[in-house]
Amino acid sequence: MIVKPTETIKCKENTLYIVTMYRYGDHERHSYVLGTFDDLELANTEANKEQEHRGGNKYYPEIIKVQLNVSKKQEVMNASNNSWGI
Repeated sequence: MIVKPTETIKCKENTLYIVTMYRYGDHERHSYVLGTFDDLELANTEANKEQEHRGGNKYYPEIIKVQLNVSKKQEVMNASNNSWGI
């Protein structure tokens, strides 16, 4: 979908979910942001697909829930300590 500069996209309650993949679940090793989603179920699905695509046990996802336009308010939806699931 192409958004024109005059258009805005409304998120449910301005909530976004940022999915980060951590190598072996370790926050000190290589990591990358998989994506930002406005739907938790979609974020979870994409995180699971990426984890499986990367071998199943090399990268573990973490989903952080944030409010759009709100400073420092976030909630970690799941820990990347090899116990994956919400």
